[in-house]
Amino acid sequence: MIDAHAHVWDARLFPLAWLRRYPRLRQRYTLADLRSEAGDALPDRVVLVQAGTSADGTAWLLRSVAADPLAGAVVASCRLGVDEEWPELVRRIEGARSADDGDRLRGFRVSGLGQDEDFCTRPAVQAGLAALADHGLSAHLLVRPDQLLGVATAMSRVPHASVVLDHLGSPPPAGDRDGWRRGIAAVAQSPRAAAKLSGAAMRADDGSGDAEAVAAWALTCFGPDRLMFGSDWPASTPEASYGQVMRRTRQILAGIGADPDDGRIWAGTAARTLRIEGAGTAVVDRHRGTPTRGSEP
Repeated sequence: MIDAHAHVWDARLFPLAWLRRYPRLRQRYTLADLRSEAGDALPDRVVLVQAGTSADGTAWLLRSVAADPLAGAVVASCRLGVDEEWPELVRRIEGARSADDGDRLRGFRVSGLGQDEDFCTRPAVQAGLAALADHGLSAHLLVRPDQLLGVATAMSRVPHASVVLDHLGSPPPAGDRDGWRRGIAAVAQSPRAAAKLSGAAMRADDGSGDAEAVAAWALTCFGPDRLMFGSDWPASTPEASYGQVMRRTRQILAGIGADPDDGRIWAGTAARTLRIEGAGTAVVDRHRGTPTRGSEP
C-alpha cells in the first residue's frame, strides 16, 4: 500500500503560516511519529509532500527521510507563477538532484491558492509544467474549483506534462458543485492527469453523503487507474486518526459501489505515476486481518 500524500515538518525550523489556525500542529512531525500513529495501518511506502515552499525546506525534507525505506518519494513545493519563474524551478530541481539524498525527488507541488482563476494558464506556470516533465517529474497542483478549467487548458498546451490534483481539486462543501464537476471532467480528459483521494472532503463523516458524491464523480471521470489514496497526515489529525482516515476511505469506496480494496487506488496509480518500488498492490485490511488484491497498475 502507498499513501500518496503525507507530510513531515518542523514548524520551529520552517514556520508555516497556515498552521496559525491549528496550534496543536505547530510542532515537529517525523516518520517515527507516523509509524507510532498508524500502528497496524502503516502503509508500505509514503509520498512526502513538502508543506512549505523554500529551497532550504526541500533540502531538509530530502535529508530527513533519506535513510528511511518508508519514504517512497518526495514531492517538493515551490512558488511557481507567484514569485518564482521556471528558470528558478529548474535550478531548484538540479540543486535537489545533485545532493546525495536527492534521488527520491519525484515532483513539485504548485499552489494556486490565493491566485486568480487563470493562474495555471500563466506563461510561467505552463513553462514550469514543461520543465518538470522534461526532468521526469510530476506537477502536484493545489487549486480551487474555479481554477480547474485553467488546469485543463494548461495540460492541452503542455501535453507531455504529468499532473496530479491534490485533494481532488478542493471540492466545495455541500451545495453547488457544478463548477467543480465541470472542471474535474475537463482535467480528466488528459490521459496524463491523475488525482488524489485526499483532503477534508474525503474525511467528512456527517451522514450527508457528500464525500461519497465527490468520490463517485472522481471515479467516473478518472477511473481507478488514475486515482490514488492520500491520508494528508498529520494535517488530518485534528479530525481523524490515521486508521480512521483509511477506514473512512474504504467505507466511501464501498458506499459508491467501488471495490474498497482496489489495488490501483491503494498502490498502483501512485507506484506508476511516481516511480515507487517495493510496494505491492495487495491491500491488507489489518483491522479485519483480511488480505485482498486489486488490479495491477
